[in-house]
Amino acid sequence: MFKSAANAYGAFVPRAGGAGARMRAGTNEESDGISSVFQRRGLDRTKTDESTQSTETAKDESSIQATPTSVKGPEMPPEIPPADTLPQVTVSSPLSPPKKIDESLPAQPDAATEAAEKAAAQAAQKKAKLAEEERRRKRRSATQMKYLSHLGIDTQIMENKGLEFESVLDQLGWGTTTQKSKTVDVLEMDIKREIARVEAGSWLGHMESKDDRVDAVEKLLDKTIAECDELDGLLTLYSVELSSLNDDIAFIEAQSQGLQVQTANQKLLQLELQNLVKTISIGSRELDALKRPMPSNPQGLEAIEKALLMLYKAMVTIDPSIRQNSKAPNGVTNAGMMGASELSNMIALQEKSDQYLSECSMFLKRFTQHMDLTFGAAMMSAQDVLSRSTGTSTAKLSTEPYDAARAELWQYSPLMLFAKEVDFASWDILMRMYQSRAKPIYTDVFGANVLAWKALTVKSSGDEHELLFTHTAEKENENMAATARRITVKRSQTLARGLRQTSTEKEKDRKNLTPGSLHPFEAFKGALEEMASLVAVEQNFVVEFFHATATETMDFADAVAAAPPESRRGRNIYANKAFEPDRELAKRVAGGMDDMFASFDKELGALVKWAADTSPLQGVGILYALSKTSTQYEDTNQDFLNRVVGAQQQRLAGLWTKFIDEQVRAIEGTKVKLDKRKGVVAFIKTFPDFSAAIEAQLPPSVEEPPTSSEVRDSVDKAYTRINTAIFATIRRLAREILASGSAGAATLGAAREEIEEKNKLNSQIFVVENCNHYFEEVRTEGDAILEAGREEAREEMEEHLGQYVEAVVRRPLGKVMVCFLNWALPSYSQRS
Repeated sequence: MFKSAANAYGAFVPRAGGAGARMRAGTNEESDGISSVFQRRGLDRTKTDESTQSTETAKDESSIQATPTSVKGPEMPPEIPPADTLPQVTVSSPLSPPKKIDESLPAQPDAATEAAEKAAAQAAQKKAKLAEEERRRKRRSATQMKYLSHLGIDTQIMENKGLEFESVLDQLGWGTTTQKSKTVDVLEMDIKREIARVEAGSWLGHMESKDDRVDAVEKLLDKTIAECDELDGLLTLYSVELSSLNDDIAFIEAQSQGLQVQTANQKLLQLELQNLVKTISIGSRELDALKRPMPSNPQGLEAIEKALLMLYKAMVTIDPSIRQNSKAPNGVTNAGMMGASELSNMIALQEKSDQYLSECSMFLKRFTQHMDLTFGAAMMSAQDVLSRSTGTSTAKLSTEPYDAARAELWQYSPLMLFAKEVDFASWDILMRMYQSRAKPIYTDVFGANVLAWKALTVKSSGDEHELLFTHTAEKENENMAATARRITVKRSQTLARGLRQTSTEKEKDRKNLTPGSLHPFEAFKGALEEMASLVAVEQNFVVEFFHATATETMDFADAVAAAPPESRRGRNIYANKAFEPDRELAKRVAGGMDDMFASFDKELGALVKWAADTSPLQGVGILYALSKTSTQYEDTNQDFLNRVVGAQQQRLAGLWTKFIDEQVRAIEGTKVKLDKRKGVVAFIKTFPDFSAAIEAQLPPSVEEPPTSSEVRDSVDKAYTRINTAIFATIRRLAREILASGSAGAATLGAAREEIEEKNKLNSQIFVVENCNHYFEEVRTEGDAILEAGREEAREEMEEHLGQYVEAVVRRPLGKVMVCFLNWALPSYSQRS
């Protein structure tokens, strides 16, 4: 607001001869009622007859009839000039300056000031007198003391009380002779005189008397009002003029602000241009480090990185799109990218950009050749460490050799990021070059590791097939069959017990492994864990070293400034990395890992086949190991590892389904000789050991229920199918035994009822024996399906056992019971 007023100050000039001009000139001319205030003139009261009479008959000033000093006027009041000498009131036009007033009232003395001074002095005297009287009144007079004494009142009680009452009596003349001498007429005259004196000293009296001085004041007031009206018109005119300039003032202010913003922008533009010129102006001497042979010490590497950093900043300034993660998603171009495209379209900058790209290409060619030798040297050092450690750990892959090789390569990690941002083709060549150098060493290591784990497994005795339902023993006679059955039971129980020991005791002591101490599925599990861990760590190293991820936010400048060459180390490559969102880059990394670890898939497939050929039941443990590995790397960036393990898991799951189909068909195809009593059938004897061998390879069902484990769910489904086939086959065989008795009775011509009853007993005995064996021998290990099978076996056994007992009891006592019933039933019916 003040700024606007200051800008508009010079737009107006005061009217010539006006109040503003006279105020600036500082003239002492007579007041015209506009630019200054009228001087106060002393006006005396008109002398009335009563006042004159009062003055002539006044007594001593100490009397109450005397005229108060506060109302006395000056002795010789000045006369009011005639009316023709009064100043003229003229209204000046706003378009022409007003005329100067020449006539004015003569200067008169300031009588009111003198009267005020006298009144102040008299008031001071009167105040001092009243103070003296007040001081005196505080002491009680002798007369009052006498009155109090006659009344018998203690003066201490009346202390400082009633003193004003005595002064009031004194003022009224109580107890004096002055009041007695006055009459009513005298008192009335005094009162009238006082009233007249008061009226003579008031302005109201002057107004009623119509003094000439009052007329002069009225005329001056009229003149002042007229001048004020004139001034109001001038101020209104000024306000209108100022209002018309509001738009001009606002425009000037906007121009001023625009100039300030423009000046600030020009300063920033100048600074940016200076930085741009400084950035893109790189001398040939500053790039000499790029043309020298690649150094092997950190100091030379720092010099190369310094030169590359200048090149990188210049190229990023010209074209920011080369910076990692600088491109807008879905092709959306923001303001920064538009500014970068304008810079990149400048001919001078295009020439500089081509020159710098040429320098980078020449350097990357030399750098690629150098890194080929560096990768080879690093792998040779890892091979030397592996050669020295051969024989120390026969079945354990150590990461020490590879960590030593990686330590030599970490210092080149920022240069890999530079190659990725500036020349993607060179970066891809570098990554494939590393993979080709690392492939032979991993191929040899994985082959040796698989052989070492195979050497720790139990030698196959050929008895593993006895745990299967498809096993059939061919014996000639019953004695040989019984002997073979006992041997089979003994061997199968030994195998199952060994598997249970493996799942508990051997897991506690994996460091002191000896040949023959592991089963095939355990060897597979150990080899898979070590090889999968090595593959995952190697992929994490490739991602970190070559910056093959879209989740990384730093660029080449940040990577150089992060740490000096000798202190550079990647992030924790032994921890699982998050899922890679850039699927194109993930496919490129997975393809490189497939080339580097081509032997991993082959070795894994061969190991699965070897373990399954040893014993088909080993497939359960192998399937569980594959499932655990797949779960471990499920939501990570290990696309290659998940693909290989998933393919093996899917293939083995299909083999397991076929295996269960064969076992079910073997159970359902079981037949027994009907001419002789058969005890426990072969599949009932096999199932407890079959289930124990499977449970020994899996954790308890209470720890990993079917809802959280695919392998447990698959095994439970197999148990369900096998249990259904077992009980259906037992019932079928029992019916065949019962039906075969009737045919035999018709052929031999024996008593039909006796033979049928005998065959019925044989059928019941057959069911009871097999269900009892199932119930007693099967160990559920907390599995719900096995628990349901045992419960079903118990119910079948109790049902047929009750029928058998009833038939056996009825057989010797049948006639007695018939006689008893024939005798008892008529008697009972008669009573009822």
